[in-house]
Amino acid sequence: MEEYNRAREERWLDTATAGIRFGPDRRAVSEELAAHLEDKTADLQRIFPDMTESEVWDRTLKEMGDPRALGKELAKIHRPWLGYLWRASQVALAAALLVLVLVGINVIGGSSTLGGWYGRESSRRDSQDGIILLAAEEETVELEGCTLSLDGAVLWSGPVGERSMELCLRAETLRFWEKGGCQFEHITATDDLGSHYASEYEWSMKAADFRRHIYVYLDGWGPFYQNYRVQVRGIAPEAEWIRLEYQLLGRSFSLNVDLTKEAEA
Repeated sequence: MEEYNRAREERWLDTATAGIRFGPDRRAVSEELAAHLEDKTADLQRIFPDMTESEVWDRTLKEMGDPRALGKELAKIHRPWLGYLWRASQVALAAALLVLVLVGINVIGGSSTLGGWYGRESSRRDSQDGIILLAAEEETVELEGCTLSLDGAVLWSGPVGERSMELCLRAETLRFWEKGGCQFEHITATDDLGSHYASEYEWSMKAADFRRHIYVYLDGWGPFYQNYRVQVRGIAPEAEWIRLEYQLLGRSFSLNVDLTKEAEA
């Protein structure tokens, strides 16, 4: 008798959920309806202890209603495209996370400081090699959820006395789609002598030969950071510090680089 009643329950559930075309939804609804059937059966057995098991199941299925009519209403609620859309979003999210992980693995070996380019020993032996400046780790600014910092700098002396510098500007943010909202080609600079260093945007748009100018390019990136190489050209031998400056569309920051503090060997 128990097997017979179970078969009746399964037929009722199959009929009630037949209109739900998305498999995971159909299984979830079937499990929920089965739980309702079990609860109602237990209630009837407790209230009417003299009823046979078959009578209890007859009354349970009757009170649950016509499975075909119920199935039509359930089919209206559980549209298949909603289920497929949900599944597609899960797949897209998994793919996006996988891409982020792979990108992070691919760039994890990228250089974030300039010390890896030019050995400190060689910079002491040859005056034409770069002098590695003291890493300005304390020089950081916050810009709308993005942390900007200078990870290191190298200073060279040119053949005509003027110097040039390359430094690493690092932008870190959990909001990886924004990267601080900066357009780093607009970075300018001034030094303690009052000299102006034209931004990459300025000298490229005006097509002029600026004696002192800046060039910026992307040097490495990951899910939550970007590294930029910033070249500052035409630095006077007498200059003791340079201030990088940015101001565009309501966003602004400045970072100082001391040209007199050399990193320890």
